[in-house]
Amino acid sequence: MQNLRFLSCCIFLCLTFVFISANGVDRIRQPPELKEVEWMIQVWDAANQESLRWQYSPSIPSGIDYTPMLKDILKSARRGDASSQFLAGFLYEGEMWFWDRDDKAAVKWYKKAVSQGETSAQYHLGRLYFKGRGVPHNDVEAARWFEKAAEKGHLLAQCYLGFMYEAGRGVGKDVAKAASFYQKAASQGESFAQFHLGRMYEAGRGVPKDEQKAMELFLKAAEEGEHAYAKIADTPYQILVRSGDSFALRHLGKIYEEGRGVPKDEQKALEWFEKAVKWGNAFAKNDLGKMYAEGRGVPQDVKKAVELFEKAAEKGYAEAQFQLGKMYEEKRVELDEFYRERAAEWYQEGAASYYREAAEQGHEEARVALQKMGK
Repeated sequence: MQNLRFLSCCIFLCLTFVFISANGVDRIRQPPELKEVEWMIQVWDAANQESLRWQYSPSIPSGIDYTPMLKDILKSARRGDASSQFLAGFLYEGEMWFWDRDDKAAVKWYKKAVSQGETSAQYHLGRLYFKGRGVPHNDVEAARWFEKAAEKGHLLAQCYLGFMYEAGRGVGKDVAKAASFYQKAASQGESFAQFHLGRMYEAGRGVPKDEQKAMELFLKAAEEGEHAYAKIADTPYQILVRSGDSFALRHLGKIYEEGRGVPKDEQKALEWFEKAVKWGNAFAKNDLGKMYAEGRGVPQDVKKAVELFEKAAEKGYAEAQFQLGKMYEEKRVELDEFYRERAAEWYQEGAASYYREAAEQGHEEARVALQKMGK
């Protein structure tokens, strides 16, 4: 049993890291519908998968032969132990260096575990239906399993259901229910849910409009995220965990930038954007890039702006791709010496390339810009 407990901690650490790599946190395509919210849920899912377990996990010694412990888990799973069945599913889901990923096998073990009411397996089975891994993509089935886990207080399932009710995916669109599920997860200290509940109060969607309450939730989400970061500061996962909370930091920047319920303050906006950028938020990189490009709150620095736009564009953020297209079209990008002899051609090609990437994601201004260029 001691070996099983130790391996369960190891599995959660290793699988989380590999899950992030396998599911593209380095480049996540922004969907055309519900662009920002759906993009956020993807980043949050990748960055925060089982992250709260890390603080309880021991260091992983090198040179361990995992084979006996793995065999113990599978033997226990075959004997019908629900926790071991869940771990077997999680093991097959993750494609670790010592275990080949097999989504269908993951589904098989999760289904065995959920037949015994295993809550974490219900959540993970829902995720596989949501992503179409090991089973055909099915939002209705995803929502069904998330509901079962959420009823037992599973906060990650509650976050997913908040999104699904907000977007009307797999369930009828119901912003009041969305707010309710965000509230349940937020009350457990989940900063991502606090941020999205804040959005609902800010817009008066599913809850009475209350900008003061929204601001409190945004600040709380930022604070909770900092605490989560501090708890695991000695691990190699600090940036990945924190990046899921950076949307609250970025949103606070937008509030001050636009003067929404507070006096407009570009210096405060800059501070919040910089905090979000520190944790890899692509939206904030784009926002900060605009401030440098226009000289708002900082001395104008086109080179810095281009660097920030490029970093956000690499993540697949359409607005940053559009901004880069504009920079090339306006000849504000400094070309390497090799390209300068054919500068006009390279500026046109660079602009068209970035406009095309943004247009493919449904960015209307980019599509219009491409038409004007005859591309």
